Amino acid sequence: MNTLRSLAAAALCATVTGCFSPHTVVTRHFILTPATATAAATSGIRLGVGVVKMPDYLLSSSLAVRKNVGEISYLEGALWAERLDKGFARVLAANLSGMIPTDQVLLGAWHTDDVTLEVHVTVEQFDVDQGGTGILAAQWSITSPGGSKVLKSGESRLTKVGKSPASDSQNIAATLSELTATFSQTLAESVREVASR
Repeated sequence: MNTLRSLAAAALCATVTGCFSPHTVVTRHFILTPATATAAATSGIRLGVGVVKMPDYLLSSSLAVRKNVGEISYLEGALWAERLDKGFARVLAANLSGMIPTDQVLLGAWHTDDVTLEVHVTVEQFDVDQGGTGILAAQWSITSPGGSKVLKSGESRLTKVGKSPASDSQNIAATLSELTATFSQTLAESVREVASR
């Protein structure tokens, strides 16, 4: 009986010690953040932001770092607090609301008579390399309600030199947020152009 108690105490001690060992990884959660909005009169444009399509490698909960053209690594203990495609759509909508500006931006599902224009985005690359340089490559289109007619479309390939993720994984979220803001500005200008026709 004493042997069993000794073994149980040793197992408990090992478990507790393991939980608080210096090798324990502290998990951090990150989100993309919108650009600071500028105050301006609202345009009256009613905009729908469709579901953002992203490649599967970006839908991991861990933050991705590009090691080379064909290799991605994921940071241990650095997670997205929301799915990256949903976070991108959320921040894009917030940015467009401030940059167009309009207080009528809808995400997800809507009726065709709820919007005057729709924005659709397919992301092909959205990551940061080991040195901290981020790339956003995406195709986009602005359509009439219901997507029946493409009014303007384009491709964007944006690069942003940021801080290395090796020093702080927060640098990935910061660089990708800045790329999203630059991309949003391109879309906002195109939305205004289409709406003025």
